[in-house]
Order: sequence, then C-alpha cells, then structure tokens
Amino acid sequence: MVDARAFLAAVIGVAGLALADGVARFVSGDGGGPTFFAALVALGAALALGAVAGLALCVGLWAATALGPARSLFAGVIARAAASPIRVVAVALAAFLAPLAAAVPLRAHLAPNAPHAAATADLAALAVGWGLASLVVRRFGEGKGRRLGRRTVGWVFAAIAVVGVGVSAAFRPELDVAGVWDLVLLGALVPACCGAALLLPRLERNVRAIVITCAAGLVAGFLALAALDSSDRLREAVGEGWRPASWAMRLAMIATDADRDGFSSRFGGGDCDDRRDDVNPEAIEIPGNGIDENCRDGDSAPVAPWPERPTFVPLPEGAREPRSVILLSVDTFRADHLGVYGYGRPTTPRLQELAAKSVLFERAYSSAPTTHLSLPVLLTGRTIGEIPWDRRTSPYGVLDSVDTLPEILAREKGFHTAVLVTHRFLTPKWGWDQGFAEKDDALLYPESVFRKISTGDKLAARLSRWIERHKDERFFVWAHLMDAHASFLKHPEGPDFGDGVLDRYDSEIWYVDRTIGRIADALERLGIADDTMLVVTGDHGELFGEHGRSGHGSSLYEEVARIPLLVRSPGLGPAVSACVTGNVDVAPTILNLVGVDGGAHGMSGASLVPDAAGAPCPADREITAEIRYGRMSAPDVRGIIGQRWKLVSNVKTGTYKLFDLERDSEETRSVAAEERERFDAMKRRLLAWTDIYADRDLREATAQLTSEGVPAGAERTGVVFENGVELVAIDLGARLVSRDAPAHFQLYFRTKGRVREECVFVFQLADAAGAAVYDARMPFVSGSLPLARWPLGRIVNDGVGVELRGPHKRAKRIEPGSYGARLYLVCDGGRVLAEEGPRDGEGRAALGAVRVGEDEKRRKRDAR
Repeated sequence: MVDARAFLAAVIGVAGLALADGVARFVSGDGGGPTFFAALVALGAALALGAVAGLALCVGLWAATALGPARSLFAGVIARAAASPIRVVAVALAAFLAPLAAAVPLRAHLAPNAPHAAATADLAALAVGWGLASLVVRRFGEGKGRRLGRRTVGWVFAAIAVVGVGVSAAFRPELDVAGVWDLVLLGALVPACCGAALLLPRLERNVRAIVITCAAGLVAGFLALAALDSSDRLREAVGEGWRPASWAMRLAMIATDADRDGFSSRFGGGDCDDRRDDVNPEAIEIPGNGIDENCRDGDSAPVAPWPERPTFVPLPEGAREPRSVILLSVDTFRADHLGVYGYGRPTTPRLQELAAKSVLFERAYSSAPTTHLSLPVLLTGRTIGEIPWDRRTSPYGVLDSVDTLPEILAREKGFHTAVLVTHRFLTPKWGWDQGFAEKDDALLYPESVFRKISTGDKLAARLSRWIERHKDERFFVWAHLMDAHASFLKHPEGPDFGDGVLDRYDSEIWYVDRTIGRIADALERLGIADDTMLVVTGDHGELFGEHGRSGHGSSLYEEVARIPLLVRSPGLGPAVSACVTGNVDVAPTILNLVGVDGGAHGMSGASLVPDAAGAPCPADREITAEIRYGRMSAPDVRGIIGQRWKLVSNVKTGTYKLFDLERDSEETRSVAAEERERFDAMKRRLLAWTDIYADRDLREATAQLTSEGVPAGAERTGVVFENGVELVAIDLGARLVSRDAPAHFQLYFRTKGRVREECVFVFQLADAAGAAVYDARMPFVSGSLPLARWPLGRIVNDGVGVELRGPHKRAKRIEPGSYGARLYLVCDGGRVLAEEGPRDGEGRAALGAVRVGEDEKRRKRDAR
C-alpha cells in the first residue's frame, strides 16, 4: 500500500512552489505583478505537475515497501523526526540544508552555460541532504530531550518553508543574478512537503484521496495548458520563467512535438509542419526556394529589409586620424545608471568629464545581452548570424577565418596590438584573442560569478604602464573591465549609495568610472591624449527586478540591451548623438577614423562618423538585437529597435511585443493592437532580417560543406553507426602516411534522421595486435555545421588530418609499417559504434590498411 499523505504533500509542495515564485515575482518586480487569471493558470499547471510528481513518489514508496523497512524513506523519516528531541530536529534540518548551501557555488557556475547540469546538481544536493537528515533522525531520534509533538513539528516545517521563501523573495534579484533562485525554491520544497505530511490527517492506505486529488490536479492542469495554448499574452506571462508552471508548459511542448525537432505546433512552439524535423522556428531559411523552413509566414524573398549604411566616409572638417586607439569595454554596464546619461546618483563623474571632450551616443544598443555573443560582435563588426562560429566550444568561439579589428589594424596600418585578459572568454579557447600580439592575463577573471575582489585599480595601473612603454609606437589596446559584473561589491572609498543590490551595483559603477578616469589621466600625463582615440562602451546591462526579472541574457528590455558609448578622437566632437546605433558599428567606426574601410573586410556594421559630425538621424534607421543559445529550454528572442519603436519576438512562445519608447520608456505595455499597420510592417522587416542575416553563417556552411553525391574515386564503406550517422565513403589517397609530414584523408558522412546529440568522431591507427598507436578526436567539419543542422540526404564533406610528429605522445613510437585505420563516434560523452559495414572486434568501423613511411631526405639528414 502507499501513503496518501506523501502524495498529497508532494502536490501541496509543488503547488506551493508556483505560489512562492509568483509572490517573489510580485515582491521583487516592478509593482505590476501577475494578473489573477495568470496566477490561476500557473497554479493549475503546477497542480498537474504536482500530481505527476506525487504519483512518482507513491510508486517509489510502494517499491520500497516491497523491499521491507525501506518504506520509511519518506513517511517514516518525518514521523520519526516529529517524535525526536528538538536538538535532533534542528541538527537534521541543518544536515539537510548543508548540501544545498554547498551546491550554491556549483549551481551558480553551471547555470549560465549548462542548465541541465545545474538542475542535476540541484537534485543531487536535495538527495544528499535528505539522506543526511534521515541518518540523523534514525541514529539519534530515540535520544532524550524535549519533544515538540507531531503537529508542532509540522507547523515548524511549514513556517520554515513559508518564511524562507518570503524572506528570499525580497532578495530574488540577487539570487537570480547568482543563478540560485531555483535552488532556493527547491530547498523550501522539502520542509513544505514534510510539514504538509505531518499536518494532514492520517490517510495511510487511502487510495481514494490519491485518486480524487490526482484527478483534480490533472483536470486543473489540462485547463491551464488549454488556456496557455490559446492565449499568446498568457503564455508570455506564465511561460517566461514562472516556475513550476513554465516547467509544465515545456513538458507539454515536448510531449506534443511529433517530429522530435525540439518544437511543437502547440503552446507557442511555432512548428508549422510537425511532420518534418527540418522545418521549425530555428531551421535555416533558404530564401526563394519555395519552402518556409523557419515557419515565418511563408518562404522569404532574398531582399534586404533596410538599405545598406556606409562603412566608410570622409572625415569631417577638423577631424584627423588618431595615432593610437584604446578600447575599454565594461561588463554589465547599464546605461541608465550612469550620471553621464542623466542618472540621479553621482556614479560617473569622470565619464562626465570625458564626455565633455567626446561624442556621446545616447541610443547605443548591444547586439545581444550576454558577453559571449556581444563582444565578438564588437570585435568583428558583424551581426551574430554573420560571424563564422566555432561550435566546438560552449559557448561558441570565433573561427580564425574572420577578420577581427586588431588583425585589420595590425595588417593595414601597422598597429602594435595588445589585450588585457580579464575574462575566461578572452583566452585562446574561444578565439577572441586572435590578432593581439601581446596578451596580459595577470588579472584573469575567475569562472565563478561570486567575485570577492576588485581588479579595476590593478587594471588601470597595468594598462598605464603598458601605454607608457609603447607611447612612441602606434598601438591598439583593448581591456574588458569586470568590476560591474556580479557579485556586486560595495566600495567604501566612494559615495555611500546604500547596502542593497542596486546600491552596491551603483558603487561598482562608480569604481569602474574611477578606473576609466585613471586611464584617461595616464594619457594626459604621458602627453598622448590629444593623439589617441579612446572608446568606452559596455557589453550589456542588468535587470534588478524590472519586468519581474533579474540578471541578463534572457530578454531585450532596455535595461539589458541599452549600453553606453563614448568616442573621443582627435578633432571629433564634442557632440551628443541621439541616433539609434549598435555595438556592431563600433569596429567600422574605429577603422573609418584611422583610414580603413571595414566593409572591405566583411563588416556589416556602419560607420558612426556621420552621426558624430551631427548628421540628422534617419527616421527609418533600425538596428537589431537577439539572444540565442540553441537549446530548447533556453531563450530565443529577436528584435529590431528604431528611433521610437521597438519590436521584440519571442521565438519559443511565438509572441510579439511592440513598444513605443517615446511614450513608454519602461516598456510596460505592448501597443501592437493599436499600431497594427506599424506592427505588421516592422514584423515583415524583422522576419526578412532573420531569414537573410540571422542564419547566414549556417546557410553558407551548408552550401560549402555539403553535396548531392560522392566524388568519383572515393571508396564506398557502407558503415552505419548506431545513432543513424553514415560514413558513406572515404578517400585515403595512396593510403600512405609519412612520419615526417602531415597527411589529409577525406571523409563523407550522411544522416538518415535528425541527430540531436553533440558528437565528435575518433580516427585511429592500430597495430597488428589491435592496440591504438595514434588517435585524433575531431568535431564534425571543425564545428562549422552542427550535426543537428545537417540537411537530410545530403553528403557532408569532412576530413581528418594525420600528423605523426607533434603533440601526440604515441607518435614517436610509431615505426614504419602497415596499420589498420578505424573510426567511431563519441556522442554526449558516450561511445557510438558501427552497426553496419566492416567493423573490428569491438564495433569500430574498419577502414582498411594504411602504410606509415619515412621521409627519405629527413632520414638521411638525421643520419648525418
């Protein structure tokens, strides 16, 4: 038999999560709060999830009952806790909370880039905590001491859950920024369930209570999901993070995804053909082919939505080419919290001094409200879809094939280039450092968001010393300042803004401002300020409860999308430009001012020199912004921003919002219904941009790396791996590898169906005993085309380089002779073997013999 109280406690606990999250959104939000109907829908969806969780718990307890005394995993533990001395209950509660506290830094580290791993860490912490608490009450529960009684302990547990969530709600912005709000909710779930189980009447073996509650929960969930399916506005309100209602909606989308492409035709999934997994809102659109691959109102015409803006113009009168360039980017730099942009607090006195000698751009926006997408745009002058991404890394890196700002400056104008590395993304793994002759990583920012030190003073000192050493050269140096990024520290040496999270953020802004001021002072002291261009900007902003959200990386609201931009260049300004612009325009502007056309190097951003010179703002100018991660559970938001109007599309929920920034700068209300004609026109432009530009890199990679058939002379293999990937053919040339020179073998792959796993292939050479003497692990097509994006039926042209000298430890032991070539896949960390075609004894694809020879000239030279 099962324990009905355990089931009811699970339902109450999950429903309580929904209420707690809703209360927290209201307490920490912008005052609007959720509507009553939205709250009912969220609660209904949570009840359905609670019913399913309760049933799973009952099944687990029933299975434990069959094994004997292990039934006390839930009901027995809390009953024993209720009968234990007060000190034992306190210790058990502390034992439960300790693993959760220990999981906080791990969760915060994993949350931005590995949400599934973060969720796993949450559940592991809960399991360990529950296990420790169980051991405490089992071992010491019979001891002597004062006891509170069953119902009193139940009220204590319930109070702990309610008070814990209530207090945490006030700090939700900080907890969201740190990435641990979900962990706080889950930490309150178990005390809430325990309290409910102790306070409920004795219902052991009462299946009727389970059936009635389960039916009611499932009916409520069905009605809630039906409401979510029919209302865009409701789906936008509930589906953007109101846990656990958003979890229920995602599960419903997964359940109704017929073609398993990650998108459903229901609940705003936006899949316009749920029979084809190559048609969905994230598919690569090929304009003009008669197919609506990305479900955007039919096949798009290959016509640009806006006229091209110039990347190079003559310098205005009085302006002259700077000798050197300094680029300062600041992480999490929210424009409306800077005094130079009218903020009421004195956060940026030094920037205000600098602005008096600079061009201040009032309406600058980031191309993406997250560092790993924004800074590559800053360095390349290309929109996100136009950058050739290296998909072997997470987040994506930048391939060497793109021309970056420092590379162009060094090659075209002889600049000496350097970067002060303060963030892990600036290390070689992600390719952002290409083009820099010098790299100073002494202030490398740790991976954890829990920063406990400030680096601004040290950065200003190191950068000033570097400039002093190179002041007689023509140089370009970039420094990314991390001090405004979470966690937010208070700087007692500056103004006392208060102790809240927003107050400490303002203190960080003041500290960054002082850092920038010290760098500007160094230029004056060295006598090169008048000949040096100084650019100050940010990568994105930050939310502190506005719109019921915190942090960045999931929306395009003004608080995260709008960034500062100041340019001080010889003879330019001072001036203020109200023209809307983006960080994609920064690199072309720098190049324009030093006499180089960025458009000739693939840049699509425009020069801001006309804006700086006072040219009128074109009424039809619009810039783009987006946030994409490529995961079903992650945000996918795209928008266009004009002088007055801003349109934002949430791809995951299939909804659009139109904001009038002139009358509603806080973006509290969409006016899409009132401005229907404007909305339709902007939507067409947004879709056209998405079709033509947003996936340009993937579209170009598809065209370059795929073909209809296999070239003549390639050897057919017939190899099919367990996940449906086919090794159609190979071209191993003369099947000869020199020990002294690299060889390249061509491989031709194809997929029978959509493969969602992250895969690499492993090429090996094995000796006569079957032992691998050489292996090369390679991402498919160097990461340029993800496996999930391969067009079905087409051949993907790939290859592997075999180099027997160099980094491979086994290479020196390879003697001339014949070796067997073999290949297998590694997908999501697990080995995938061949199920068809020639294989070795362990299931790896057998590709035949390869001879290893020795370069005769090198052999003779070594002998001499």
